Amino acid sequence: MAYPNTPFPLLNLPRELREIIYEYTFTTTTVSTAATSNINSRNAGLLTSKRTRAEGLQLYYTLTTFTQPFHPVHEQILADLLHFFTSIPTEHRRLVKTVHVSLSNSKGAAGGPKTHALMRRYFDGELRGFERELFERLEGKVGEGVLQVEVFCWDGERERNGMVWTGRPVGVE
Repeated sequence: MAYPNTPFPLLNLPRELREIIYEYTFTTTTVSTAATSNINSRNAGLLTSKRTRAEGLQLYYTLTTFTQPFHPVHEQILADLLHFFTSIPTEHRRLVKTVHVSLSNSKGAAGGPKTHALMRRYFDGELRGFERELFERLEGKVGEGVLQVEVFCWDGERERNGMVWTGRPVGVE
């Protein structure tokens, strides 16, 4: 049975160990940016005490991978991204390092390298449009290169198609 005034056991550990625990916790954390997800529960582990929140918040935003699910209407993706970033305090927005934006619900890519290059050019253009819009609407209070798009790699054998996330422009490997 826990007692109200008993300190959280994590806080008994040295700061260096707590930071390692935060890193392990947030490196494997994936959180949806969709407007329907509960913003307050996104970092529930940091709500255990003011001290854990103060210590872990920067690592949370820096190490967590946020995901924007596929939606056939790209305006909805932009609306969800804007909702997500405006739900984060302004001083924390630049801490976000990775947002995976799914622009296709396809789990396989037919064709070869030409198809891959065309898909990448298209998705890269869409991604840049989202980034420009976010920068304008959020007055630059979001990090550059944060958004990453799902791109399928093709190595010459269809069964080996793989998915990578990239925020790099076309032609940059």
